[in-house]
Amino acid sequence: MPLIAVGGCCFLLPETMSGISQIVHVPQQAVANAVGAAIAQVSGEEDRIFQNLSRDGAIAQARRLAEAKAVRAGAEPRRLDVVEGVASTTSGSAPAEGRSHPATDES
Repeated sequence: MPLIAVGGCCFLLPETMSGISQIVHVPQQAVANAVGAAIAQVSGEEDRIFQNLSRDGAIAQARRLAEAKAVRAGAEPRRLDVVEGVASTTSGSAPAEGRSHPATDES
C-alpha cells in the first residue's frame, strides 16, 4: 500500500517503511496544512452566565451571539449548524447535553 506524504514535516519520513510499498512525495507537500486551514469550517461559541432572562431566553441569546461570532469568522449564515451544550444549576446539578441541529430549527 502506498503512502502519500503531505504536510510540513513529511520530509522527515524515511525512504522506506515496513508495510508501505511506496512513499510518494507530492509537489507543494509543505503547504498541505495551509490548504487544510483555508478550507476548514469556522465556528463561534458563547460561554457566559445570563441574568434576568428565562432559561429559554438565555439559550436563545447565547445562540444569537455564537451565530454572530461564527458569521464574523467567515461562516455563511444560511449554512450554520448549532451544537448546544447547556448546563443548568438552577434545578440541581444537571450534566451538559449536546445536541446538533440546523440553525433555523427552533427546538
